[in-house]
Amino acid sequence: MDYDVYFPSNLNNVDVNNDNVDVCIRFKDGREYSIVVITPENLSELMKKSCRPYILPDFKFLVVQTINKENIYQLISTIIENKYLLEFYGSDTLE
Repeated sequence: MDYDVYFPSNLNNVDVNNDNVDVCIRFKDGREYSIVVITPENLSELMKKSCRPYILPDFKFLVVQTINKENIYQLISTIIENKYLLEFYGSDTLE
């Protein structure tokens, strides 16, 4: 594995079924990306709070059924396999 994953927030403080978290991916070559992982329930809650039946595409969420390390690591492995997905959903924090 040529990258490390860290969480700016403590995962013990999130609602695993209804929340969103920042996840950082740091590659050995110095590149670093930040992604946002969200649950379906939290997407629904955000729509209710905004009084809209949709989520605008200007913010790029990656959706997992529940927020836990296993789901997040599986997701990260998948998006790293496709460089386009990593660059589309992640923001390079060094830019």
